[in-house]
Amino acid sequence: MRYINRVLCVLLMISVYSCATVKSDVYIKESLNISGLRIGIMDISGYESTNASSEVALQLLKLGCNVYERSRIDSLLKEHDLQLSGIINEETAIRFGKIIGLNAIFFGSTSNPTQSRVANFSDNTWYTYTLTFTGRIINVEDGTVIVSGRSNASRGFPDRALSDAIVDFFSVFGK
Repeated sequence: MRYINRVLCVLLMISVYSCATVKSDVYIKESLNISGLRIGIMDISGYESTNASSEVALQLLKLGCNVYERSRIDSLLKEHDLQLSGIINEETAIRFGKIIGLNAIFFGSTSNPTQSRVANFSDNTWYTYTLTFTGRIINVEDGTVIVSGRSNASRGFPDRALSDAIVDFFSVFGK
């Protein structure tokens, strides 16, 4: 019986230390309600994940925002006879966002996932991947940052860690 209790105790400790972990540090402008805002999502740089922009769009939609992705912004700008020609940066994105009627623009980036040889039982893998998601929402009227921060997450798969970090980044609006 003692042996079984020890084994169960060890398994519990392993599962607690190997589950998904998320840690965020996100600041929002005081009394900010982003519901109803028209927010453009620029390309998310860093780790090449096909779901980063989609996950950001999903989280913004859940918060009641109207979302415009980079491809839609580009087509709207072309309708206004403005050619980006690859020179998009924060300043021009804010200016163009104002022209096409956006209230704010989301900029994001991710670190490349780092792999450790720690088993991740929640994902049934022998490795754990950790990455950081960083984001900013900028008001196009005056260029002020209304949301800024970062979120770290660890999971057994890099894309799951990224999704966890993005979800956690936007969780501050639910608090």
